Amino acid sequence: MSLSAVHEKGGGIGATLDVVVARRYPTLYMETLSDGHRIMRSAKEEERVLLAYAERRAKRMQVELEQRGLGSDSETRMNGAKSETELVAEAELKVETEHPARQVSAMFRMRVCDYPDHPTRHTLSSRNALVTVWRASGFEHDEPREGTRLQVAGASVSRFGSSMQSGNELRLSVGGSARLRPVPADPQIVDRSAYSARCVLSVDDLRDALIGCEVDVVGIASGHKRGEGGQRSVLRLCGDQLLAEIEYSSCVFGNIGPADGTRVTVRNCRLVQTPDPTTQTLYLFADDVAEFVFK
Repeated sequence: MSLSAVHEKGGGIGATLDVVVARRYPTLYMETLSDGHRIMRSAKEEERVLLAYAERRAKRMQVELEQRGLGSDSETRMNGAKSETELVAEAELKVETEHPARQVSAMFRMRVCDYPDHPTRHTLSSRNALVTVWRASGFEHDEPREGTRLQVAGASVSRFGSSMQSGNELRLSVGGSARLRPVPADPQIVDRSAYSARCVLSVDDLRDALIGCEVDVVGIASGHKRGEGGQRSVLRLCGDQLLAEIEYSSCVFGNIGPADGTRVTVRNCRLVQTPDPTTQTLYLFADDVAEFVFK
């Protein structure tokens, strides 16, 4: 089934979609807090948060064990009427109450387009879709590569919009019961699709780029300002003639500030303002699908 045959009002899609992966975005981790608030993090930031969480639990467990005479530094055994197993269970319960298990789900997004020459295509033009994948089978380790043909079974249409959506693009969701399967494709047919290979632009190359377009940009780090109190952080890159300021969320990416002079590539960011004639600075925004590469 082609994307052009999908009804955009919402609900499950009964047929298997036949698409080409135009863009594959990095894996993200969404934590749901006890108050229902959700926080999205990059893989690197999730690793940092998970390590800090594990260290807090370990330290608290050590304190609880020592209070019960079971710690490595304890010289006397307290609560003699209780067995060691009971005391450890008490300590574990106390730690679990104070530091409950984190509720974290992994996901990634990809932008797909119709596979050309599909028999159910209703129009000559290709339709695109932004797909959110939640632990779907088939890509536990080897996630889809850009430019590959993919068959998607069990997808549903989301009724909610996204800041990443553009034009009449569909927004689809793929859950754990869905199936993503790569299939052989004729390279010449893929070349006729809406897919195009990535092209990394220099800061100066963005002079004539369109507002709102998604770009991969490379430049030299020349300053970093970390946001405080929920404010966005700013990474400053320089080219030969222009400067670029890239805003990003510290909550998603953490403190990524590279040393000045570092070569930085930022993938999947959006141009929000063309060069200011006075400062020769252009402005971009790195959404949660962005990726920072330092070399």
